[in-house]
Amino acid sequence: FSFVGFMFDAERHKNIKQVKLKDKRVLQLLQIDDSPGHVQSGQYVWPAAMALANHMIDAWGSFQFPSGIDVLELGAGCGLTGILISSIPGVESVTFTDHDPGCLQLLRDNISLNNQTNAVYHAQTFVSFYSWGDATIPVDSSLLVESLEPKIAPTKFHLIIGSDLIYCIEVVQPLFQTIKNFLITDNGLFILATSFSLGERIDEEVEKVCRDLNIRKESVTTLNEKENICRIDYFRNN
Repeated sequence: FSFVGFMFDAERHKNIKQVKLKDKRVLQLLQIDDSPGHVQSGQYVWPAAMALANHMIDAWGSFQFPSGIDVLELGAGCGLTGILISSIPGVESVTFTDHDPGCLQLLRDNISLNNQTNAVYHAQTFVSFYSWGDATIPVDSSLLVESLEPKIAPTKFHLIIGSDLIYCIEVVQPLFQTIKNFLITDNGLFILATSFSLGERIDEEVEKVCRDLNIRKESVTTLNEKENICRIDYFRNN
């Protein structure tokens, strides 16, 4: 069903919206100005994307990453959180991925838009079409920031992020195989934000796949849909 959403969303008009984060930072994002449904694509800013971006603002100082980290965003959509992270000192690169061609164009547009309107990026940015579970991530290097030294796209990441990634049980195995493949072993972190209930069956599948792949899960924030509080989970390789 997601591919049906891609086709319809590709034809919809997109506007530049100001997205205000909790630290009063403002990002400019080209997006469809509407509310997403569960079968729609990432060409909207999903509620979990806002929650994840604000969580990064709150928690970044506690992560104790080394300087020069590489970050991967899965299902990046409009690129909100990755664009935020790319402006943080100490971040070497951010690789944005999605499997919706319309989102890839939005990502290119939004990265360029914020590079023009905000402070100069600290990080190099890469964009790629990527299907979860694949062993490699092909990279479009056309978005490299001219003021920075050219950088070869990373193959391992200190931080992987994603929001509202799990929409059916079939994506659980390839998603966490991706985490196993690309997250560094020592102090690597995958952060997943979710804005809707996955259901008991999917939650059980996540637990099973994580056990099988030797991935450790930590629940940070519990979902409360009535209060618009998104679920935040951390995952690490054992």
